[in-house]
Amino acid sequence: MTASTADSRIRYLIVSDGRSGTTLLASILGMAGADFGLPVAEDWNPTSGSNEHPDLVPTTEILEKAEALTALSTRYPGLDLIARGYRSRAKRKVGRLLEKAPYHKSSAYMAPYAFKLGYSPRIIASAANRGRWRGPRCCSSERPIPTSLIASR
Repeated sequence: MTASTADSRIRYLIVSDGRSGTTLLASILGMAGADFGLPVAEDWNPTSGSNEHPDLVPTTEILEKAEALTALSTRYPGLDLIARGYRSRAKRKVGRLLEKAPYHKSSAYMAPYAFKLGYSPRIIASAANRGRWRGPRCCSSERPIPTSLIASR
């Protein structure tokens, strides 16, 4: 893989635990030239969800269902086939979303799927300071990305 091919496979994923400034961060990056595959908003509205691709919510819902079913399938082996189906569906949805632009507001669960699809994800974690800073919950040891997703491509 040449350097330019490798660079074209980089995806920047802005992840957070919600209400932590991802819209502001995405707006700043968009105004600075980051390509979210969407028009850059002229005005920043903290409730707008600007620079959030319309396919993100349904993709995130599938990712979360896939991970919940995967976790349950360790206790209930019959769910494994259903969990695999959801993971496969999630992988396709993530692939379609990542093809659209190099920058994305995203779920933390998207990064391992991006890796499996041959992308090189870069995580930009956004965390709100709500008293004692702990970092975003989505990336904490309390809620780690499941190791089942970190398998080979």
